Amino acid sequence: MIRKHFPASFNEMAALEREIGATCIKGIYLDELDPERGRIEDEVMGECGILCEIAYANVV
Repeated sequence: MIRKHFPASFNEMAALEREIGATCIKGIYLDELDPERGRIEDEVMGECGILCEIAYANVV
């Protein structure tokens, strides 16, 4: 999801991995990962509380 939503940050981290010669994910460089890898259902979505409720109420 980072690659999709924040490509500049993803590319910066991928380049940094290559520069230092170390990986964050068990020996696989970020730029080698399959772009479809990962599962959205495993992501934890926190509640934003009353402020989101108020903002949403103003939209609807």
